[in-house]
Amino acid sequence: DDRTSDAAIYYLQKAAKDILYAEASSSRVNNQRLADGTSVQTGLQIPVWKALAGTAFALLIAGYGAFLFFSFKRPRGRS
Repeated sequence: DDRTSDAAIYYLQKAAKDILYAEASSSRVNNQRLADGTSVQTGLQIPVWKALAGTAFALLIAGYGAFLFFSFKRPRGRS
């Protein structure tokens, strides 16, 4: 019943934040249906060029790592 103490205000604000966060993260918000029955996706969507650039960068780093590994590796059986 106490709404004036610092602790009560803190817990009321925390509860409101948690409720709003849960609502914003729910599938009802992220997969909205319009009046005509179509859906609107509001999730994270990465452009194709960013996905391709990330893949190319990862392959480049892996190739460089393999190059370094085989460049400094000693052949076995030789003194």
